[in-house]
Amino acid sequence: MSVMQTSTYQEELYKIRTRVLVIVGRPWNEISEDEKALLNKILGSVKLTLAKVDVVTLPSFSPQDLSAYGASRMIAFGATLKSSSKLYENITTGQVQVIVAEDFTVLDDAKKKSLWIALKQMFAI
Repeated sequence: MSVMQTSTYQEELYKIRTRVLVIVGRPWNEISEDEKALLNKILGSVKLTLAKVDVVTLPSFSPQDLSAYGASRMIAFGATLKSSSKLYENITTGQVQVIVAEDFTVLDDAKKKSLWIALKQMFAI
């Protein structure tokens, strides 16, 4: 005889997924405090903080590689998207929106402006 057990509290209900994933192309411990402050400022422009996103380190990626994170939006800094070489554009791959930017060390004012335009499109601001 088989007994079916049901659980009142399903783990899936309590697993809160971040919908935004930040990908950096070099190890987190190599990113300076100034660069982390810049990242926080960029995230703040779309009403996010480092505490509200997941951060992973990968030199190149595809949304499929990172599907376990359940993110609907990905923002990459210094990491390359395997399926595209476009920078500072909101690219939709499947159901995931992706923006790829260069590393923090080369983000000048013009590149930050291009990034802001893409972020406004991604977050409908």
